[in-house]
Amino acid sequence: MTRDAACLRDEGEVQPLLQQIGRTLTAFKQVYSAELGVSALGAWILSLLCRHDGLTQNDLTSRMHVDASMITRTVKELESERGWISRERDPRDNRLVRVYLTPEGRERAYGLREQVSAIEQRLSRDLNSEQIEQLRGLLRTLEDTARRDHEQLTTGTREAQTD
Repeated sequence: MTRDAACLRDEGEVQPLLQQIGRTLTAFKQVYSAELGVSALGAWILSLLCRHDGLTQNDLTSRMHVDASMITRTVKELESERGWISRERDPRDNRLVRVYLTPEGRERAYGLREQVSAIEQRLSRDLNSEQIEQLRGLLRTLEDTARRDHEQLTTGTREAQTD
């Protein structure tokens, strides 16, 4: 098969896994955002702070495995546009800025669990409970594998640069 023929194949014939995961994630995020009135990342931050109020933005980045710039942008939106969180300097270490839920943010976070559960149940209605658990396990396995590969690639790159 020539290179041109390979590029002209039917889209359904060759579908990289990343492409499907990306489209599925985008579709889920659109539903969550429309129904919750806040981005999926914003809802996740509120839920995390509801359980662990006073985390730093770096803590959020580490726990959520999300790019720091996305956390910064979302925290800023939740603070300045929504009034659901506040940022305060840590009195014991002035270098740290801690993120706290405001009373309005705490109220919003309390309602999220039921809403998210309802959305998830509705979006997965065509799967039985066994399939849902299998999907969760498969996605965790893919994530773990990708994280290990990324770590090996970045560690190998760093080691090669220091030699």
